[in-house]
Amino acid sequence: MPRYRLLSNNELKHFEKEFIGFLVVNGIQPDLWQRMKEENSNEVEKIVELFSEVIFENIARKTRYLAYINSSQLFVFNFEKDKGCLLIVETDSPPMPTCRSENEILQYIQNHEENLLITFQEKDYIESREEEVFRMMQSCMLINSNVYDTLFKIYNARSGT
Repeated sequence: MPRYRLLSNNELKHFEKEFIGFLVVNGIQPDLWQRMKEENSNEVEKIVELFSEVIFENIARKTRYLAYINSSQLFVFNFEKDKGCLLIVETDSPPMPTCRSENEILQYIQNHEENLLITFQEKDYIESREEEVFRMMQSCMLINSNVYDTLFKIYNARSGT
């Protein structure tokens, strides 16, 4: 069973150069690949599955921060090497922005800091780090460290750590 989903045809087109390199490294020349596509769909699917795993593993390995937002909560994840850290931000009013822009989230935090309840959690990974990151990527947005660092500073200042 694959660890990750298969790349879509559009995603494969986006990674065409990398896919050609993957085929060559695995000893599959263009004429052989064309023949395989025509004659052996099971083998083609296995190769696409392996390539998909390489791509998603690489993306997950490089991903450190994700965020999930709804009208009253913001979840900001920091995927460290050995554990996942989570800052949960809750508010009753005003509602969290419905936007998905990191800058708008930061602006909201700065404008409404006093109305935010921030809690912190951490846990060891149940699956591999990359599998947990990939699973979370399906419903979260990719962010850089700015949102996490801003919230963590507020949390530390309030908790006295």
